[in-house]
Amino acid sequence: MSRRGVFHSIITTVLICLCSFAFADYDPWGIPDSSEIRKDLRERWFTAPLSTVRTYSPEVYQSRIGNNYQVRFEERGNEVAIIVSPAQDILIDLYNGSEKQSTVESLTYPENSAGGWVLFRSAKNGKPIRIRYYFLSTEDVFLEFNAVGKKVNANFVLFNMYAAKGVPLGITFERLYSMSFPELRTLTKNSLPWYLAAVSTGMYHSNLQMISVIRDELDSIESVSDGAYDEKGKPVYVISSKPRARLDGEDESKLQLSEAGFLKWVVDGLVAGSVGGYTYLSPLYRSTVEFPGGGHSDVFSQEYNITFALDWTRNLATALLSVQRDKNYGYAESGVDVSISPFNSGRLSGGEATANAVGYIKNTGYRIGVLKALLYVLAITESDHSYLVAIREAGASEKNDSTYPEVGAFNHCAILLPYFDKNGVFSCAVFQDGKEISLDKFVEKYKGTFVNLSRIQSSDRFFPLTIENVQ
Repeated sequence: MSRRGVFHSIITTVLICLCSFAFADYDPWGIPDSSEIRKDLRERWFTAPLSTVRTYSPEVYQSRIGNNYQVRFEERGNEVAIIVSPAQDILIDLYNGSEKQSTVESLTYPENSAGGWVLFRSAKNGKPIRIRYYFLSTEDVFLEFNAVGKKVNANFVLFNMYAAKGVPLGITFERLYSMSFPELRTLTKNSLPWYLAAVSTGMYHSNLQMISVIRDELDSIESVSDGAYDEKGKPVYVISSKPRARLDGEDESKLQLSEAGFLKWVVDGLVAGSVGGYTYLSPLYRSTVEFPGGGHSDVFSQEYNITFALDWTRNLATALLSVQRDKNYGYAESGVDVSISPFNSGRLSGGEATANAVGYIKNTGYRIGVLKALLYVLAITESDHSYLVAIREAGASEKNDSTYPEVGAFNHCAILLPYFDKNGVFSCAVFQDGKEISLDKFVEKYKGTFVNLSRIQSSDRFFPLTIENVQ
């Protein structure tokens, strides 16, 4: 071989070593990878008697490329957690008189940040139970590996729902002590739903634009029990669709909107941005549900409109779809309802799994406990959409009422706009009745209910009605 060939071979070998060296600590997703550190922790932390591990203070190890990882243990009831977590950099402003100097300090080691790795052992006998691996900025999304004898089953968990559960890996549990995240992805590329980790932060401009506009306009909205604006921008009653006069005490400088009227106001902003004008009222009252004759719901619906919010949200979404595609759709052919079932079971607070009702139920929707995980999936798969949600409150049977025990009514509605922020963290703006509410508070507020989601395509061209345009 020539000198030039030998030199080229040496340089190539060095580059390969450097690349392998770097990727032991960071994989192509930019996730801190502690596998290099964990290789040296097996005997001291992972398999040592708990009586010995309990004497250890937290230890910080530095990888070969200079990244710090803390190892510590925590008592958690019947379990002990051995935590290997990367340093979290924090920007700190230091002041000396009037002078400011900014510096980055690694002060914390949160277990649930991207790259966090946790081994759970039995507090009684020290046997390994499971390993949890955090790999995204959204802390409620993680991998979990359960010890089944000497083998391993994998779970893909997001917001207390299992997108995959009990997937056999065909490796020993102890192999996970030193396995890197890229190796895990390669091993499970065909068995775990990795599309749910494909976060792209630049896909949500339309939702973010709409959120910004809605927030700016909230101060100009007054919540009333029955109020909306028709296709000409004239005030009407939602229930009767008749003209509405401003009532005593109502603010002349504000729009008067009910829950349902507020959702029409949002959709009207999209219609105006597309073709001008606003949504016609009459199609919004069309029934979208047929009850079996003689059933409790059929009997009760003769006296009360138990599907009002469901019909309203479905018909609003259908009307917008018709405008955006320049084709007249009926609800039945529109496909606006979200009906996917991406989860095979749920996860109770104590870690116990349940497979009851985590999927879609026709004309009912999803249990609200599924909502956060569902919106995460939708943000991944439908990045240019937001969702009109109709809330089905508990039926009489859940209130210990023997009258019409099967009947639950859709009395409330809201709009949900999910997105990933610039740091890749999942979030969702919720607006209801002219106000913003956090997703967590919304879920808690309607605990025990069902929610039906109708999708609408978001747009940067969003021009909702203002008080100056009211006829």
